[in-house]
Amino acid sequence: MAPEHHSPVIRIGLIGATPGRGWAGMAHVPAIRATPGLTLQAVATRSERTARAAAEAFEAPLWFDDARAMIAHDAVDAIVVAVKAPDHYAFVKQALLAGKPVYCEMPFGHTLVEARDLEALARERGVPTAVGLQGRFLPWVR
Repeated sequence: MAPEHHSPVIRIGLIGATPGRGWAGMAHVPAIRATPGLTLQAVATRSERTARAAAEAFEAPLWFDDARAMIAHDAVDAIVVAVKAPDHYAFVKQALLAGKPVYCEMPFGHTLVEARDLEALARERGVPTAVGLQGRFLPWVR
């Protein structure tokens, strides 16, 4: 009998996971849960209170009040950046430098120069990236 093959689970770290606001609960968490091979491993917000609440609300085993610590953590394989646009660049850059794939809400960087810098870094490091726009899924946009 051949051994059972299990594909590896990609452990996602979600930055900007404040429950009740933003795209985390409305789009990212449901998408992660619905995608075979992905699991929400960690959440990060700017405060311990909201990080703990997000971990409980989204059933994530780890929480961080410092997104940079989450990015660096060995138990996190890939990063979702779901914060305000001016903060995208720093988080995406750190994830790329750590060699972790990144899904970032649009825009990739706050300026064209930032976006090009991140694209060059991703290519140089061979790290997969994706930029998304969840707004098209809003009922009033549809």
